[in-house]
Amino acid sequence: MLENDIAIPLYSQLKDRIITAINNDELKYGEKIPTEIEIMEKYSVSRITVRRAIEELVEEGYLIKKQGKGTFVVKNKIERKLTYSYKNTQPISFTKELELNNIIPSAKVIELKIIEPIEEYNKMLGISLNEKLIYMKRLRLANNIPTAIEINYFPYDTFKELLNKNLSNSLYKILEEDFNVFPYKNLKLELEVIKSNDEQSKLLNIPISEPLFLFLGVTADKNNIPIHIAKRYLIASKYKFSL
Repeated sequence: MLENDIAIPLYSQLKDRIITAINNDELKYGEKIPTEIEIMEKYSVSRITVRRAIEELVEEGYLIKKQGKGTFVVKNKIERKLTYSYKNTQPISFTKELELNNIIPSAKVIELKIIEPIEEYNKMLGISLNEKLIYMKRLRLANNIPTAIEINYFPYDTFKELLNKNLSNSLYKILEEDFNVFPYKNLKLELEVIKSNDEQSKLLNIPISEPLFLFLGVTADKNNIPIHIAKRYLIASKYKFSL
């Protein structure tokens, strides 16, 4: 039963119960959830309360409605290898990561520009301290749900044509097909947990101070030539890591 005598709205309590059931595998990926009437009877709440809870869970990517069939559980945790590689060779892209989880990936460019050199980053990329950089910020989506913010730094002289590319999908595919550059290994990879700031929260549609995984990596080709620096801010609640 839900509690009527506390400050938390009933629809929010119901959302939490459903999320807990998903996280505990009581409601499994691909499984149809109970009908509105069944949920109303189980928790003694109104249809309005049930509909609001379900609508928000659909917006947040936990559930999906299929016309004429009902409402189903979406895979709520994206599985990611701690080694951050695919077949133990290439660094895995966000696109490949989601495809391996049977999730449709996409991207929205937030910012794309040429910036002045950053001494630390130019050194990490092994380029002249005077060379400008390409700054690329993209919002990454999983089944059209904001899931990560990705910031990339590229050497301008080598990758200036990126400024003219369609960056709404796989960046690695563009590098391979248009630049004949093949990401092969991580020269540097760091992971920390941070709290989302105001800008990140707005882009990801999450509360301020929500936990995020921050990956910082330097990706290189098989000759150890750095390709780019990547910062990826992932919504922690949407990810599960394994070896």
